[in-house]
Amino acid sequence: GVHSYTVKKNATIEAQTKLYWDVYTAEGGTDRYGALDNIVFRGLKRATAASAEELKDAIRPGETVVLTDNIDLAASGYDSDHPFTVDADNVTLDLNGNSISALNVGFNVTGDNVTIKNGTIKRPEGRTYSYGLRLCGANAVVENVAINSGINVSGYNPDDSVKEGVSVTIRNCHITLDCE
Repeated sequence: GVHSYTVKKNATIEAQTKLYWDVYTAEGGTDRYGALDNIVFRGLKRATAASAEELKDAIRPGETVVLTDNIDLAASGYDSDHPFTVDADNVTLDLNGNSISALNVGFNVTGDNVTIKNGTIKRPEGRTYSYGLRLCGANAVVENVAINSGINVSGYNPDDSVKEGVSVTIRNCHITLDCE
């Protein structure tokens, strides 16, 4: 039959895919131990990143990633020939007041419903012309970001294939590009 349980205490999450709990039945408070495998917790996913590799590892569909330090993608080997790409859907990248430095479209967003917020995207020190951010996903949002290296919104994926439905909402941003 179908049983209804209420989690009252001692709920723990292991690796964000397994939930263990102690339950009490409505029939008399009998303790039972329970576990669910392979579940997705909406609204609980939150990862942190302090380097390009940590950022790359943290980006997954539905994930919120919070930067804990400035990240220089160019110094980590990412550029227009080998761009750092956010290709997962429904990702929020909270720069948390930090910056991402990117060289010549070395930071691409191809996933749909990606939000980038609360920080700065700039070109590396000592570089002149360089678009830092290339957006080619549907329903992207960029908010509260200073983009000091220009922005490219394109219907082309990095492999030059056409992507339909590309759109970006830009809120409360300051975008500059000086072509020295």
